[in-house]
Amino acid sequence: MKKRGQHYVWKNYLKSWTTNGKLFCLRDNKIFDTNPYNIAQQRDFYRLKELTEKEIRFIKGLIDRLPSEVKSLHTGQLDLFNSIFTIKECYESLDIKCAEVEKQLDIRINNFEEDLHSSIEGIGAPYINKILESDLSFWDNESSRGEFSYYLAIQYFRTKRMRNRVLASSNQFNSNAPTEFSDYLFDMERAFGVLSHILAVNVGDNLACMQLELLRNDTNLPFITTDQPAINLIDDGNGIDIPPTGFELYYPVSPNTAIIIFNNRIPIFSNDICEDDVTELNDMMEKASLEQIYANKQTVLERYQKSNMETR
Repeated sequence: MKKRGQHYVWKNYLKSWTTNGKLFCLRDNKIFDTNPYNIAQQRDFYRLKELTEKEIRFIKGLIDRLPSEVKSLHTGQLDLFNSIFTIKECYESLDIKCAEVEKQLDIRINNFEEDLHSSIEGIGAPYINKILESDLSFWDNESSRGEFSYYLAIQYFRTKRMRNRVLASSNQFNSNAPTEFSDYLFDMERAFGVLSHILAVNVGDNLACMQLELLRNDTNLPFITTDQPAINLIDDGNGIDIPPTGFELYYPVSPNTAIIIFNNRIPIFSNDICEDDVTELNDMMEKASLEQIYANKQTVLERYQKSNMETR
């Protein structure tokens, strides 16, 4: 079956903000209650686009610049994303017509990355449950730490906001590139799917070398989340032209539980947080969002409606 409404934020992740199956969403300056199935999704969002020689050349060039121990992994990722189009090309070369074959090829092109994200969500689910129980013991195990770091990096890169940000930067570069570089320009929209997974592997490897901190929120103000659920506290409010000065990843997992992954230094926030800290973290989440903000209480979202933001 073709999966049309494809989520760029894991809908089961959003269930932690629900009551009786519903949470509150701020979108287009309106607050409404809804099921997680209806938000953070777009029709055919992950549908694959066939890569041209320019995109393949760019991705292979990027892989060549990465450490040797991950080159084969990333080459395999590229081949995997391309495999359905290789099969499609072989079918078309036979010069035959079979409606069922063409239907199955179309379903595979449409569902491939959506199914891949489902399998990654399955990897992350046990660790999310442990975090909700305030159990971070898995971080002491190298294998578990690597799995969760990969899951988390994927949540950072898979979103509509991240795709838009990367495409805007790429389009800006393409439009300003000298004519002698025209043979090297490529379509980032085609390449983003496989590139996001390549980037996630490398960012995940870096996260696995950092420290994990649990944030327990016992204040009267709950954590919010958004359509960009994992953010870099040091960078994500900046524009596309401003390079990051560091990386400190923040990921709320419920209205009263969140994590921060940081380098060997004092993190911006520690686990002993007050309501002002929660407000600051929520404001950072709002600033890094694209279109939608989520909470378990309507009153929490009222702060981010335009009429209220103008008075802040």
